Amino acid sequence: MGNVSNLFSLIEQNSKVYIINQFSYDKKKRKHLVEKYNTNSTFEASSKEIVYSNLILKSESLLSHIEGYDLEDLWSNLIDDVNVLSIKSFIDSAIRHYNIESIEELNVFLLSFNEDFIYYRILDKDKVYLNSKTIAEKIIKSLALKEEEKALSEFFLRDISIDARIDWSKYNKQISELIAYFAGSEKYSKSFLESIRVTLNLKEDEEILSHFKSIGVFGINFEPLYAALKLSQEYSYVDADVDKLESEDIPDSAKVLNAFTIDDETTYDFDDALSIDKEGGIYVVSVHISNFSNLFSIDSTYSDNARKLVNTIYAPNGNFNLFSKKLVDKISLSSGSVRSVLTVKLYVDNSSVINYKVERNYIKISDNYTYDQFETLISKNPDYQFLNDFTKHLSEERLKGADFKFFNQEVAIRVNKDDKLSVNWMELLDSRRIISELMILTNFYVSKYFNQNSLPGIFRSQRKSYDLETSMIDAEPPFSFHRKVSPVDVSSACDPHYGLGLESYLQITSPIRRFLDAVNMWQVSYFLKERKVLFDSNYIDRILATTTPQLASSREKSKKVYKLWILKYLNQSKDKNLSGYIYSTLRDKYIVFFNELNFFESISKENCTNLYQKDDFVNLSFDYIDFAKLEIINLKD
Repeated sequence: MGNVSNLFSLIEQNSKVYIINQFSYDKKKRKHLVEKYNTNSTFEASSKEIVYSNLILKSESLLSHIEGYDLEDLWSNLIDDVNVLSIKSFIDSAIRHYNIESIEELNVFLLSFNEDFIYYRILDKDKVYLNSKTIAEKIIKSLALKEEEKALSEFFLRDISIDARIDWSKYNKQISELIAYFAGSEKYSKSFLESIRVTLNLKEDEEILSHFKSIGVFGINFEPLYAALKLSQEYSYVDADVDKLESEDIPDSAKVLNAFTIDDETTYDFDDALSIDKEGGIYVVSVHISNFSNLFSIDSTYSDNARKLVNTIYAPNGNFNLFSKKLVDKISLSSGSVRSVLTVKLYVDNSSVINYKVERNYIKISDNYTYDQFETLISKNPDYQFLNDFTKHLSEERLKGADFKFFNQEVAIRVNKDDKLSVNWMELLDSRRIISELMILTNFYVSKYFNQNSLPGIFRSQRKSYDLETSMIDAEPPFSFHRKVSPVDVSSACDPHYGLGLESYLQITSPIRRFLDAVNMWQVSYFLKERKVLFDSNYIDRILATTTPQLASSREKSKKVYKLWILKYLNQSKDKNLSGYIYSTLRDKYIVFFNELNFFESISKENCTNLYQKDDFVNLSFDYIDFAKLEIINLKD
């Protein structure tokens, strides 16, 4: 059919230009019957698609071999004069520039042109747009970068195949894609991940992650979720910087008080301690809080990470602390150390606080008791027995005016030396109640001190939950559901906290673990020393404006980290059965609280054979756990 006519034209289809041989024209259809050059297929085309008619070129080339054409050469020649050409004018320019004499030579040029996106593109179907020099340079640079990344990926695959040491700085892009994949993000190359599976001959994600840990790509405690949440144990300062921090000189005339701490057995960031004395038959209970306000300021590099994280996030394989381990060791109330503290002295007579004082002091820690250790000492020491009776009375009186009378026991996740996880309920020990009530009381009296001295601070309040619904669940251990709860507000306003049953409240007792506690600490410590306000109300409001969103983010991150380790525990146990209680019923799903593990999960009503109401007990099973999405897959009753 190609010998019927030597009349060649050009047609535009899908932003590409092709040589065609025209055979006939159907007036009724207004269509041309055409054939693409060097093909045996015919098709119909409209006149609008034909962008160049009656090409005057030889049918065949006299050249034995036709070299490719340098598209940049023509582009460079044209770009200074024009940006847009009709396809006909552009082809004429190419024919003149390259001395194209035959249809075959033009076809070679068009093959390159149709593949190009650096220098040219089709505009409005009948025009050629010449990319600017800036755009062309950007495209060339991007292509070079892609080639470099492709080569790096090939080197990465080679190195992991021979278990070579992986350089993070060299393979940052490849490792970032790995992290994105394991963390459930969509921002990774599927072909690259598949090539890793083939290279390592591994299919399961856990196997691949374990392999990368074994060859040092990731640390043994690395979790993809941590990377996704941007949780890091790296700081903007190093240990050598911490060593240069000058501790506050203790004056020779200063009295150093003896004190002790009570905390969990895994605790090392001790930020509160106790002393018990008697003055004329009245007990003086002193609560001491680590005071590092003279060591570094709120605007120092040591505060940068704390300001961003806001609250310490706990994990069984290592916490994400506000401050580095080296700095925590320097300010923690550890046994044998002498530390600067803020002291709240509570003068107690007949289980009632008759007076209080807030002052700066120095203490020396005699013991870091665990809760279990102190529990055994209560009955043996009259002072400790007093603490027990006093805080029991405190709790009873406080709860009379509180919205919440019962709090659920906490769950602790631990990892042993064999990397085995365990989940245990925190026992309702008297020692725990002693610390809890004393910290609440201390925060209350410091809030009073701020209020009485017109000190701007960061307060916590909670409106009365008038529509509060409480369900007590008779499980082991028993727990409660609180519904329709008023939210806790963190602000510069000193308002009542009905949840705790207090007329005012702020937090200051954990400055090592909570950044806003540290802000309050800097404020009151400076006031005690200078009798001046360090942070005015505008400054406090600016801090709140930047940290309030971070508070919500920190809470969400903490929940996700906790759920990750609960799911790991479930996966370790190999048990695919769960039991819990219905917290709420929504249109298409139930929210279930798994009380033994202290977490919530949703289950589709489509997967339930029974109908459930709030507080109903349910037995469930599941297929598997998706760690990237933190989901239990296919929960069903």
